[in-house]
Amino acid sequence: GDWPAVLDLARRHPFVLPSFGCHPWYLHERTPRWRESLEHFIDSTPGAALGEIGLDRWKPDLPYDGQEEAFSWQLRLGTERNLAVSIHCLRAWGRLFDLLRDGPRPVRGFLLHAYGGPVEMVEPLAGLGAYFSFPGYYLHPRKQRQ
Repeated sequence: GDWPAVLDLARRHPFVLPSFGCHPWYLHERTPRWRESLEHFIDSTPGAALGEIGLDRWKPDLPYDGQEEAFSWQLRLGTERNLAVSIHCLRAWGRLFDLLRDGPRPVRGFLLHAYGGPVEMVEPLAGLGAYFSFPGYYLHPRKQRQ
């Protein structure tokens, strides 16, 4: 629902690079034509990125049904257009790895937004083309594990 506002912001401020995607927290807001709409925003906005897209098994009361299908379709879109892709993942790292390993991936790689997965998965994910961002709150002493 916020894609028009994102596009408007990017048009008003050239330093804003827009990103469009269906985040797993908002899958319930999809319209029957969400795919066509996403393709329209991506294709009509030079320099647009795709995201956040992803999987989430952490958020209470968030249904998992449909997340993999939506993620895989969006990842294919990003791969076909070789877009910068930002991926959200919480408590679904193994499944995300499997989908990334077995499915198409953008040649340019993809970003794992606010990575909080196991350290053991960094190297295998990087081998698939992952880049990682980390939230600043991981610098707090109580977050030493992350």
